[in-house]
Amino acid sequence: MSHDPMFDDTRQTSAGELSRDQEGSDAAGSREPEWALSPAFRAEIDRRLQAHRLDPNGGESWQAIEAEIQRYLAQDRASAA
Repeated sequence: MSHDPMFDDTRQTSAGELSRDQEGSDAAGSREPEWALSPAFRAEIDRRLQAHRLDPNGGESWQAIEAEIQRYLAQDRASAA
């Protein structure tokens, strides 16, 4: 499994930490949650959000993407056989 440098998944959170975090945020009132996003990942999300705002009907349907993935997997299986 390869590591995607755009997504920082090095911080794992236990159920106990989540519970303590929730208690703390309840006591402090409603706050925006803290997300562990790298600057590069945040920039990519912002870029994609802006592209969507400019053309909300752009892109492909999930059905088209799924069909593309299925074709890719079929080719991969055929070449492995």
